[in-house]
Amino acid sequence: MPKTTTMKVKKNEVKKMVGAYGNTPVRDGEGRKGGVVKQIIGAVVRKDPRVIRDEDRLVTDLHLSSLDRADLLSRLEQEFRLDLPEDMVGRDTTVGELIKIIEERKR
Repeated sequence: MPKTTTMKVKKNEVKKMVGAYGNTPVRDGEGRKGGVVKQIIGAVVRKDPRVIRDEDRLVTDLHLSSLDRADLLSRLEQEFRLDLPEDMVGRDTTVGELIKIIEERKR
């Protein structure tokens, strides 16, 4: 989430992000979970979810900071109603691996 220097959420920017990405359908071979995961990642990293690939690494390719990673995990936990320990998602985790982790934990 975009934040001010005092760590408050920039609500106007969030509204723009949601308007730009919130209703964007994501078509991929992973089905509903993969599309939702990519939409959530896109919202966190402020990137169009259609350009996020399964091979992209969260930190290296998508430039996810530690705060962004915590935000991402929180959103995924809320969306899929599961618990994702932070140690399961590391620096070299790819988007595809994250989708597999969620699918395995959801069962």
